[in-house]
Amino acid sequence: MSAHAWDGNSYKKITQRAYWTGSEWRNITSSHLWTGTEWKLLFSSFTPTGIILGANFQTSTVTTVTIPGMIANPGLPGTVVQGNGVVSATSGPVRIGFTGHFTTTSNNTAYLGIYKNGTLIGTESAGSVNYNGALQLMGMANTTLAVGDVLTLGYRNQSGAFATTVVANRTMMTISAEDQPVAIGGTEVDQTPPVGWSDIAFTPNPGTIMDGTSFVVQKSHPSAILTANVNCRSDNKSAIRILVNGNVVNTSSDIGGYDVRGGTAVSYPLAAGDRVKVQYNRISQFGTTIYTRSGFAVL
Repeated sequence: MSAHAWDGNSYKKITQRAYWTGSEWRNITSSHLWTGTEWKLLFSSFTPTGIILGANFQTSTVTTVTIPGMIANPGLPGTVVQGNGVVSATSGPVRIGFTGHFTTTSNNTAYLGIYKNGTLIGTESAGSVNYNGALQLMGMANTTLAVGDVLTLGYRNQSGAFATTVVANRTMMTISAEDQPVAIGGTEVDQTPPVGWSDIAFTPNPGTIMDGTSFVVQKSHPSAILTANVNCRSDNKSAIRILVNGNVVNTSSDIGGYDVRGGTAVSYPLAAGDRVKVQYNRISQFGTTIYTRSGFAVL
């Protein structure tokens, strides 16, 4: 069934939802229903956009800088990049997911945040990045955008004594509709994995649906962020990988031995009902432990 409007001469097919402001037509990007206690989203025509770091960036700054070298996510066509940020093509509430991958030759604390027109949204994500293990930070924020707003990723170090490298392809940001569900989980008990690849067991956050060790995707996304970090100890190198419906879509760099951490991230298209999980590769024949404070998110 289609809808038509009379323009004074003939009926024209309506191809977009719009309303007359008194001076111009404005596209309707979403519709809500008042339940008596809150507004519920009925539909949204929002098109996700996003950026990915295209080349490594090294810095020792202790003041926040916009991460340079950000490029449009090829999985999110229509993304417009300006000044290493995403230019909003629509107005209204959105959900922003972001992640960053960091390495250093010493010990430092990394801070990563989302900035709208140069102003921090919410709070920064922070974590320790050590000489013997990479750090994968992740975070999420909700905000309301106007057409033309620019969203960027800002980074700073706690100490300027040693430089930190922000790693390409594993540092990214995605802007999605406000009703886009997320899936988040963490490890609440230490785990001893068997030799070889095995699933990491995560405890889900409220609202996240699990099927065994897999996160269940509740709504499709053209290129969601899948991001994982692991705190571990092994007498040999190890690695983690992300699988969608049993297929490997991303594998981390090698994680060194002893008390270290590792992480990875990828932008990947998901359909409702997809199963996403993380596996750990134990190579050592000796003791290996996955500690608490490991985490995974679909953003």
